[in-house]
Amino acid sequence: EDLPINGRDFTKFLVLVPGATGDAGGATDSPGSFGLFSANGNRGRSNNFLLDGTDMNDGYRNLPAINEAGVFGTPATILPVEAIAEVAILSNFEAEYGRNSGAVVNIVTKSGTNEVHGSVFEFFRNSALDARNFFNPKPDPQTAFRNNQFGFSLGGPFAKDKTFGFVNYEGQRERVGLNSVARVPDPREIAALGGPTNPVIARLLQRNPWPAPNRPVALFDPSPNLFATTPALNDVGSFIAKVDHSFSDSHQLTGRYYFGDSDQSFPLALLAGNVLPGYNTFTPTTVHLVSLSLVSVLSPARVNEARFGYNRFDEGFFPEDQDFDPNSIGLNTGFTNPQDCGLPFIRIRNDPQLGSAIASA
Repeated sequence: EDLPINGRDFTKFLVLVPGATGDAGGATDSPGSFGLFSANGNRGRSNNFLLDGTDMNDGYRNLPAINEAGVFGTPATILPVEAIAEVAILSNFEAEYGRNSGAVVNIVTKSGTNEVHGSVFEFFRNSALDARNFFNPKPDPQTAFRNNQFGFSLGGPFAKDKTFGFVNYEGQRERVGLNSVARVPDPREIAALGGPTNPVIARLLQRNPWPAPNRPVALFDPSPNLFATTPALNDVGSFIAKVDHSFSDSHQLTGRYYFGDSDQSFPLALLAGNVLPGYNTFTPTTVHLVSLSLVSVLSPARVNEARFGYNRFDEGFFPEDQDFDPNSIGLNTGFTNPQDCGLPFIRIRNDPQLGSAIASA
């Protein structure tokens, strides 16, 4: 548990197991990130993830509901590393597991003990302390990056030798600036060409959909005339609580609840997306995982475990400008649901497209 781990993402350790490798199809920051790994040649989405023996899978993507990548290869939720007691990976498993042909990853969470233990932590990264990226030379501004991960854990007894509790919270606050250069229409060029004749285009241009050029480029020169920094954010909060109660030496009851919540806003999220500010994809994610387990020793040769699990994964994708109704400028997209609003994809020449991929879906 003392090994350093980038992003405090435990799934990066899964590729250390013999027969496991990072799935080449995973668009994440490193192989094996966020649960996408291959075991014995199986697909990266063929693994079965369990938390304390109960289901922890996103049924849509067949990836772990916790530590699954949201948009732009960043985690939508995080299983706090402080809460992990053991990670067991089975690649040749018995029929009791089933479900998938890949590996079975069973994460066991920590429990409280008769002694009170806890921790408080914060890890941070900041571009002010970083060297410039090779592709981010001067005189362009340095790409902004701020990442703070913080939290606490606490475990101890409610009743000595009988009831124990453990809680853990971990939060992440990430702010990123994504730099790009582009060629955008100059208002002087539009005026020189006589201005728009279509009333819809005229009303669209009144909204100033493109940032104003800020590079010294001659009119009608196809060279990039804009240096843009698109802000992105990732706010994650994860909480886990576990209670163990011993009725006797033969009967132990365990209850565990996990809650994860995040708000993400990134460009280039789906279907190539957009690099211009104002057209990010906004992705709220919420995860609930509940587990109850009763272990009973029936005889020296018989042990029974009754287990209940509840898994709810909720994730949405919305355009950042969803409050804008295209009908207000006379552009009929056919959508009437406010969640589907926002400027649709519009491309002119080789200029950066306007709008969000979500609004065009």
